Amino acid sequence: MLRTFTNGSIEYFIDRDRGLIFGRWEGDFRGNELLAALPSLWREFPEIGRWDAIHDMMDFTGFLEHRYTREMISLRAELVPDFNPQVRTAVVSADPMKTFEIKITKASAPDRQFGLFGSNAAALDWMMADRPGPARNSPLPWWFDRSIAAGPVRIS
Repeated sequence: MLRTFTNGSIEYFIDRDRGLIFGRWEGDFRGNELLAALPSLWREFPEIGRWDAIHDMMDFTGFLEHRYTREMISLRAELVPDFNPQVRTAVVSADPMKTFEIKITKASAPDRQFGLFGSNAAALDWMMADRPGPARNSPLPWWFDRSIAAGPVRIS
């Protein structure tokens, strides 16, 4: 499913077999645009707010200001049924500044596990490390890059 903004989009892929959300971010949008779109998205597809997620930001040129990130974390806890604050979030990006953005976000979500990866495949390996094997064979989003790049940079 696709959510579009003035100058960008996020395409979501709900992987029910893995209990995982894939998101492909593209273009330039800001936190206020994302914050406005999330409540209706979470009501329609609550698993997007509840499950572990891999966010492919290789083609994302925008910036999520910290104040909106804090609001999103708080709103998610209110709106998403069975919300688990310890979900894992993998960010796939070649932008080294994402390390700092993740550390700032972690301050608002201390229980959450974050990882920064150079490829979708490395992020998926991290997500699936402690899950059963059969789900590994289910289909992946069309944009999924199966080649392993740089290993994880754990943000704790």
